[in-house]
Amino acid sequence: MLRKIISLSISLIIIVTGLILTNLSLPFLSNYLGYDLHGNGLMGITFATMILTLPGLFISSWLGLVLAPFITKWLFNYAERLTVSLSG
Repeated sequence: MLRKIISLSISLIIIVTGLILTNLSLPFLSNYLGYDLHGNGLMGITFATMILTLPGLFISSWLGLVLAPFITKWLFNYAERLTVSLSG
């Protein structure tokens, strides 16, 4: 159960990081997309934001699902080595 919770939290951290990076890269991509797609919108949600957020969400969620087992395995191996070194 602990492994699933840690995998889920690692996946969520990677997903949020991917969405933040997508949001930060949008002003740099507006030169190529045009200001019409990036500048006009309702409450900060523009057409370009929706177009670029969906692939960023799918890519980062896929990375999170793929990398989470490796990161949790490394984390538990490190915790076991630390426990052994501190106990003896």
